[in-house]
Amino acid sequence: MVPTLSPSAPYRRQIRANPRFRSVAASLFDVSSFEIDLGEQTTNSPPVDIETTNPGHRAATLRTMPAPEFVIALRRHVGHAPLWLPAVTAVVLRDDDVLLIRRSDTLAWTPITGILDPGEQPAVGAVREVAEETGVLVEVESLAWVRASGLSVHVNGDEAYYLDHLFRCRYVSGTGYVADDECVDVAWFPVADMPQMDSVYLDRITYAVERHPQTRFDPS
Repeated sequence: MVPTLSPSAPYRRQIRANPRFRSVAASLFDVSSFEIDLGEQTTNSPPVDIETTNPGHRAATLRTMPAPEFVIALRRHVGHAPLWLPAVTAVVLRDDDVLLIRRSDTLAWTPITGILDPGEQPAVGAVREVAEETGVLVEVESLAWVRASGLSVHVNGDEAYYLDHLFRCRYVSGTGYVADDECVDVAWFPVADMPQMDSVYLDRITYAVERHPQTRFDPS
């Protein structure tokens, strides 16, 4: 999964001061007076649980997540400076259902995403990410979309651009469960009745489901 925490200098961040994070959090609970102080937390530290206790909303926990080891090593040299990272998105389909996870860092529903390991083939990385996060075995059917993202600014100030490889994947086996700390829920949803999610992920799912005969390459 694309992480929102990395091992750069110690930091303090408040949800109210971070519009990108606040926009997701606000859809789940009242953040009008909700502040988070992560102090000296880094990706080498144990995950930090942030309990949300606002009345009238479903209880949930935001968790910071570790970055891949090679990103940790890079951040030691470049700090918050933008990194160019290869990534994958796996849209896993089983008949008319799609497999989604609820991220532990934002509590948002998304398809499975992740950063490729150095030298890893993109299709192999997509299969690995699905297995690591959900316990589901899949086969890649096609490369649907290759797209460079805009600048992403993570909760702790780290910046990155992602070259995303969107794969349409076919379900093979497995029931689907929370297999690591990167998500708090795993579920199948009808494609026609998915939970609310960021339009970026909705567009990716829609394009993969449409099963276009050719891979989409967005212009720079």
